[in-house]
Amino acid sequence: MGTLGTLVKSARWEDPGVTGVGAVRVVGAGPVSIAREEVTLHDPPSRHGYTIVGDRPARDYQALLELTPRGSRTHLTWTGGFEPHPRALGPLVQRFFSWYVGRLADAAIREARRRQAGGSVG
Repeated sequence: MGTLGTLVKSARWEDPGVTGVGAVRVVGAGPVSIAREEVTLHDPPSRHGYTIVGDRPARDYQALLELTPRGSRTHLTWTGGFEPHPRALGPLVQRFFSWYVGRLADAAIREARRRQAGGSVG
């Protein structure tokens, strides 16, 4: 996961035996847990939905990733919404999520291209 070049340096399934809807992924920056994400939609290979469990840095965060084939390429649409916590930080949290999701999407695209070109997984 560290190859994504973002704040996320680690990610692991909370219970490796649970997959699909209901599975929880613990996302971290090194040894520090940033968030717990629960899978809410598992429709491979085209859709993945998740919510952040808890209220940091936002309440009721829901996201949907949709992959749509477009010729020899794939279009990624990543949408999400949340209730800021605390509310006064809403504009700041929204800017952070916009920046961060953009970085994650860019990193995922770079990784997909690397793998398509025959690079090793990881």
